[in-house]
Amino acid sequence: MQKTLALLLLLGGLALSSQAQHIPNRPITVAHIDPFIGTGGHGHTHPAATAPFGMVQVGPDTRKEGWDGCSGYHFTDSTLYGFSHTHLSGTGVSDYSDILIRPLAGPEDFAETVGFDKASEVAEAGYYAVTLENGIRCEFTAADRVGLHRYGLSWREDGKAYFLLDLGYRDRTLSDRVWIKHSEEGQYLSVYRQSEGWARDQRLFASIHVLGDFHIEAVKGYGNGRYVIQVDVPRHHWTVSENGLADVDRMPIQFAVALSAVDAEGAENNYTEWSQALPKKSHSPEEAFNWTKRQTQAAWQAELNRAQVTGGTEAQKRIYATALYHAFSVPNLWSDADGRYRGMDQKIYQDLEHPHYTVFSLWDTYRTAHPLYLLTQPERAMDFIETMLDHYDQSGRLPVWELAANETNCMIGYHSVSVIADAIAKGFPVDVDRALKAMIGTAESDVFGLPTYREQGYLSLQDESESVSKTL
Repeated sequence: MQKTLALLLLLGGLALSSQAQHIPNRPITVAHIDPFIGTGGHGHTHPAATAPFGMVQVGPDTRKEGWDGCSGYHFTDSTLYGFSHTHLSGTGVSDYSDILIRPLAGPEDFAETVGFDKASEVAEAGYYAVTLENGIRCEFTAADRVGLHRYGLSWREDGKAYFLLDLGYRDRTLSDRVWIKHSEEGQYLSVYRQSEGWARDQRLFASIHVLGDFHIEAVKGYGNGRYVIQVDVPRHHWTVSENGLADVDRMPIQFAVALSAVDAEGAENNYTEWSQALPKKSHSPEEAFNWTKRQTQAAWQAELNRAQVTGGTEAQKRIYATALYHAFSVPNLWSDADGRYRGMDQKIYQDLEHPHYTVFSLWDTYRTAHPLYLLTQPERAMDFIETMLDHYDQSGRLPVWELAANETNCMIGYHSVSVIADAIAKGFPVDVDRALKAMIGTAESDVFGLPTYREQGYLSLQDESESVSKTL
C-alpha cells in the first residue's frame, strides 16, 4: 500500500527535487503541519483546533460575509467576532460558525469585534492561540467531540469575568435556548441552536462547563441570540493588597464545550466521555488542556503515519503534511459517544458498530480524497459508505452534498455512486445488494428534471439550470 501511495504522490507532482537527494531521511511529523496554509487568497480553509475527522473545529471567526469568508476566517483580517466551534474547510459556500464565545471587558461590552495581534497567532495541528488587543491570551485545543478554551485574563477587582455567548451569529437563527443546569461538578450551561443557512435546518446542542474553581454565576440574554455569561472566582483566590483593595490571583479561566446534534443529554454525555478519559493526574484545568492537546497531536501523528513518505525538503514536507491534514479533517464525526445521531429525516438513530459522519462534499472529493481514504483509512472509509447508505434509507437518495443532516443539492450528479463502486471493486466488504438498490433508487428519483426528461427526451434551459449536463 505504501508503494502504491508513493507512486501516486510521484505522479501528483510531489517527487523529490534533485536538490533534496542528500537530505537525511527524517519522517513527516505534526511539526510539519501548517494550518495557516490555505487561509489566505481563495483557499477557504481555517486554522481552528480540531482532531482528525473531529466533530469540533474550535477557533477564530474573523469574517462572516463574502465568498472568501466561507470558512469564517481569512488570514488578512485583524479583527475577530469571537471563537466558534464548527468551521467548514475549502468550500465555496458559507455555513457553520456555531456557538460563538468571546471574552468581554465588562458586562455591557457590546462591541461587535475586537482587534488582535497578527504576530501573536499560533496554529498547530490540534491547537490555536492568539492575543487580543486588550492583552487577553486565547488558546484552544480539541478532542473528538469537545473544544477547550483557555483565557489568560486580568481579573476585575470584583473577581468576575464576562463572556459573550452568541447563538445568533452568522446564519439565521430559528430558535435558541440556554439553561443553567447542575451536576456533581457544579453549574454548567446547556445550549440549543436551530439555524438556517446552507443547511436549511441545522440543530445543535452544547454543554458548556467552566473548569476548576470557577463557577457560572449568571447568564443574561440581550436578544437576537446574544447572551452574556458571568463567571465568578471563589473567594479563597482573593488576596488583600497594600491599599486594601481586593485582588484576584491571575489564573487562566478554561471552558470545555461538548457538541451534539442529537439532544442536550448527548452533549453532556460527550463531555462526560472526555472528562472520564482524563488521567487522574490531569484533572486540573491546566493539565486537562495540555493532556488533550498532546492526545490530539498524537492522533494527528498517527494519521500522518498512515501515509509516510521519505526524502524531500522541509518545505515539501510542510506542503505534504498540511495536504494530508486538510484531507483528514473532513468528513466530520456526526454521531455521539453512545452511537446516536440525527438522520436525514431529522429522526434520531443509533449505530453502535459504525460511527456516522457529515460534510460529504462529494462533487469535490470523489476523484481523489475518497480513493485516498480507501488506501489510508480503510476502516473509516467503510464508515463513510455506511453513512451514505443510511442516508439513502432515511431520505430515498444517496448523498449529493450533505451537511449537518441536510441535503444541499449543491452540484449535479450522484458522485457517492463512484465512491461506493470504487470500494466494491477494491474488495471492501460493502453489502452489494443494498448498495445496488440505493444506486438505482437514487438514479430513478424524480429530481434534477428527470420527469421532464422522461416526457420529452431532453431538458431545456427553461426546464432546469445546467440543462445540457443533466440531459447528458
